[in-house]
Amino acid sequence: MCIEYAMRHVAKNEGEEASADLKGNMLNALKNGDIDMALLEESKTFDLVISKIEQLAWDDPIAERRQ
Repeated sequence: MCIEYAMRHVAKNEGEEASADLKGNMLNALKNGDIDMALLEESKTFDLVISKIEQLAWDDPIAERRQ
């Protein structure tokens, strides 16, 4: 996913905290409907996208500290 690339890029250039913030803010925006994408109108697609972004926590070196 290009989201994972973006997170790694931000972590490399701006730090791990900024990368974790990017992911957290993106998840919040998706779940709150702030990111309006017709593709996500079907609940199965929405659930898939959310789960894939949440799985990126395995690659997030500070995710455990935030939970």
